[in-house]
Amino acid sequence: SRPARAGLIAMKVRVIHHDESDFVTRDGGETMAFRNPDPALHPFQKEREYVRALNATKMEKMFAKPFIGALQGHTDAVKCMTRAHQQIVPLWTGSCDGEIRWWHTGTRKCTRSVRAHKGFVRGLVSSYDDRFLFSCGDDKTIKQWSAQEFGDQYSEPLEVLQTFHSVGMLTAIDHHWERGWLMTTGEVVDVWDVERSHPLHSFEWGCEVVLAGRFNQSERSLFGSCGSDNCVALYDVRQAMPVRKVQLKLRANALAWNPQSPMHFVIGNEDCNCYTFDMRNLTRAVNVHVDHVSPVLDVDFSPAGDEFVTASYDKTVRIYRSTEATSREVYHGKRMQNVLCCSFSADRSYVFSGSQDGNVRMWKAQAARKVGVISSAEREAELYRDKLKEKYKHLKEIRRIALHKHVPKAIKYQQKQRREMREARAKKEANRRKHSRPGTVPEVASREKPIVAEIE
Repeated sequence: SRPARAGLIAMKVRVIHHDESDFVTRDGGETMAFRNPDPALHPFQKEREYVRALNATKMEKMFAKPFIGALQGHTDAVKCMTRAHQQIVPLWTGSCDGEIRWWHTGTRKCTRSVRAHKGFVRGLVSSYDDRFLFSCGDDKTIKQWSAQEFGDQYSEPLEVLQTFHSVGMLTAIDHHWERGWLMTTGEVVDVWDVERSHPLHSFEWGCEVVLAGRFNQSERSLFGSCGSDNCVALYDVRQAMPVRKVQLKLRANALAWNPQSPMHFVIGNEDCNCYTFDMRNLTRAVNVHVDHVSPVLDVDFSPAGDEFVTASYDKTVRIYRSTEATSREVYHGKRMQNVLCCSFSADRSYVFSGSQDGNVRMWKAQAARKVGVISSAEREAELYRDKLKEKYKHLKEIRRIALHKHVPKAIKYQQKQRREMREARAKKEANRRKHSRPGTVPEVASREKPIVAEIE
């Protein structure tokens, strides 16, 4: 460095200088390429993994054949269904002509059927130990059946173990998870003991008809219900009184508790969406699940609690992840009519749906998953492909292929209409906010829009 002149500051600058001759070969003058000498690393590892992830995503769509078979035999629409809690094979379905059928899901055959009620079979539920089956119908009766006799096709004619008579109409039924208690909905919400002929408790909270109700699997003294007054109510058996309820803009048709998250439950609404709520804060939905274009009629969680299946009036069955807004899978058929009920299997590998055409359909929970025994090499390759798809799922081409779903033309048109209406409403609201006094048109989040008020 030279001595500083008057008014100037001396500065030392260090630079990295490379000799060009060190990077040029002696004979051809070509630029030399440097690579990692580690033999475990491939020079094009990311590129090769991306191609494999893209191929795996395409193969998943190509080999997606979710439909397994139809369980035929009902002569009227399938209104309700239930599965055993501790067994994989049994499946019970009830139809609108009062018939109950016991299905062997392994052979996909009906083992036993009985004419149980006069009119619709409104609800079916298995006891917590799978010993008994309970049903309710339009004839205002609750009947108890032996689940073992239902499964034995060579036993004597099936007889009712006992019958409970309700004062009002019945719409749904559920069983307690550790006691011999039943919960029925209708004009009022009743809690029954199987050893008594009259209800233990009757709950009423300004609702004409209660449509559905479920016991909580973990907090077993709690249960929820959906009513025709657009309200979702929570009850506690220990207090013998309702706890709180939330009023929505439209009616909720079904309710299901998350078996692994006791505070969360999902409802299927008339506005074609499903909403996940935390019962500690009912003023805001935890998540909004979209994609249906007609009212959601039934909801059921998988035993693991990470997914749930929905049945809709738009003739489709959709599977959602609990934390995602859009559906992971959508199932439909040319002959399948409005889907009235749905259920996961006990091992969460299959999904069952009942529709107005009188058929019970069996679907794979993973559309591209191979059914049957697979070798260890196939299993390892499948896990490797899943890991690659998870790693590169955010890339544009892979994301486009993974999110694409084939739906009927009518649903495609309705989705377009709903999207245009939603954009028009958002634009109108933005214009009103822009040309109004600040604060007069507040911005409401999508998770708060369906909620009118919380009542305690």
